[in-house]
Amino acid sequence: LLARRRGLNLDGNPAAARNALGDELWQLVRADREPPQRRDAPGLEPAAADRVVSALERL
Repeated sequence: LLARRRGLNLDGNPAAARNALGDELWQLVRADREPPQRRDAPGLEPAAADRVVSALERL
């Protein structure tokens, strides 16, 4: 969807994608992100989730 609507390719042009998404969101969606060591660990804090959703909505 990002590629079609915004011309963003997370794998093909990660620098442009990072610039458009912002660092906090990029850290969650980047392809080379390490998986969590504990999948049952708590997720994002509510404030961080709000910022990430807001960043997505701006796109």
